[in-house]
Amino acid sequence: MLNNNSEDVKGVNNSIAGDAIQLPFKKETFDVITSFDMIEHLINPDDFLAESSRILKWRGWFVVSTPNLADFYSRLTFLFGYTPFSYDPSIFRVAIPFSKVIETDRGHKSVFTYKGLKRVLLIRGLEVIKSEGYCYCDLNADMEKRKREAGFYRFRERANKLLPNSMRKGMLFICRKVSK
Repeated sequence: MLNNNSEDVKGVNNSIAGDAIQLPFKKETFDVITSFDMIEHLINPDDFLAESSRILKWRGWFVVSTPNLADFYSRLTFLFGYTPFSYDPSIFRVAIPFSKVIETDRGHKSVFTYKGLKRVLLIRGLEVIKSEGYCYCDLNADMEKRKREAGFYRFRERANKLLPNSMRKGMLFICRKVSK
């Protein structure tokens, strides 16, 4: 486990507090590297992907998940003049046309489209073996707080099942390192 906050990893075995773009490992150290909903928080995700590729063994696995900048919902919000949901240019969440403006600390700085991330992964020597789109909507967890959005969340959850991966809210790529 790698985390840049040493307080978060206290008491966790085999953990390292560090910077995701300057990892303290030798070349081709790991068989598997995972990055779940982290890359969108980086100012320069290219450095992270280059460093991950550097420390990943040849034929090793790289798994990454992140929000999709061009998901169906964001395309609709953009059409009506709102910022796509997965991008945070301000500390205020201004992307949701059906909700109140709230302060957020999500900090999404580098968001990709499905095709864009797939291409960058390949440039970094990571061949996409499998990809899947998914929905962030958890009706059970979210609706107690957001009853007002319940109908829209239900719509998004159902629509997500019909959409191609390139238009789903979240995206997951399972990759294999193909270049040394």
